[in-house]
Amino acid sequence: MLHPSIETPLSNYLRNPVLPAVLGFDPRLQFLSLEDAIEILTQAVLHDRPGTFNAAGDGIVLLSQAARRLGRPVIPLLPIGFAAASRRVIRTMGSDIPPDLHRLLTYGRAIDTSALRDIFGYELVQTSQETLDDFGASLRPGILTTLGVHA
Repeated sequence: MLHPSIETPLSNYLRNPVLPAVLGFDPRLQFLSLEDAIEILTQAVLHDRPGTFNAAGDGIVLLSQAARRLGRPVIPLLPIGFAAASRRVIRTMGSDIPPDLHRLLTYGRAIDTSALRDIFGYELVQTSQETLDDFGASLRPGILTTLGVHA
């Protein structure tokens, strides 16, 4: 889930002025809007829909695309030692990257949400790109945006 008022490891990472990334990898990401998450939970409770369903906005966003859209430069780091190096970079900015986020930032994650639509009966309102754009609108402009580099 990605929303300006909710802190997650990924949202904290995306708020940083620069984004460490693994050299040679461009992970695929998906984002779920807060509104979709609340509606899915509401429907699950009110309509007693048992089961386990993947939930994420339609489409994928590559980390490089997300960085450009947020105006954040990417710092490519070697895969060997990425965890330690990225933590050092982020800590200098007063933040941190938890260990479980390293795998996501290397390999990404994309899920099939067809069961949510076909079995659960919920049609997602926001795409992953729209959710990222809404999140980005709440941030201070990144350095690339300030320099006039556009997504």
